[in-house]
Amino acid sequence: IYVISGIWQEIGWGSIIYLSALSGISPELYEAAMLRLENPECSLSALGAMMSPSVSKSGVLRRLNRIYQIYEDSKK
Repeated sequence: IYVISGIWQEIGWGSIIYLSALSGISPELYEAAMLRLENPECSLSALGAMMSPSVSKSGVLRRLNRIYQIYEDSKK
């Protein structure tokens, strides 16, 4: 999880949100990205509780990893 956090800080959530919007991601992924952007201090569990419907910590991590994968694929 710490490695993932470092990746997000390096890339910058603003650019990830921008690229995500351009790629037409699902509303669930967009929600995860926006919540992370608005609440960088929150744990994955706390972010999951904020989602509608709520999502487990592993579910949040899967969504954030998927966004990161979309970002990486866009660089190719």
